[in-house]
Amino acid sequence: MYLRLVRTVIAPGMADAYWKWSREILDLWDEHGVLRAGGPYATTGPGGEGVAVWLSLHDSEEQMREQFRVMYSEGRGRELIGRRPALVSATTEGWYPEWDTDGPALLPPAW
Repeated sequence: MYLRLVRTVIAPGMADAYWKWSREILDLWDEHGVLRAGGPYATTGPGGEGVAVWLSLHDSEEQMREQFRVMYSEGRGRELIGRRPALVSATTEGWYPEWDTDGPALLPPAW
């Protein structure tokens, strides 16, 4: 399995709108068969900013990229992803291609 981790810093004053939007994104993910690995998790950054951590599982990098490309390229997905820039101030992504291989799982990065 291929673990995708996205850490999003929520834009100042946008927490309520962000979390409402995130519920719509989760519905979209479910409709498109995205395998969630938990989250989004709410936490706080070092400066007190709101942070969301999203996790999803994929068979390969290619499958992940294609799934999100298709999902966000038209219709409801395109509308939802178009609202995202106003809701976030920073995004960091990480990919763990050997996340579930034999041995201990790789730990996500510490921020």
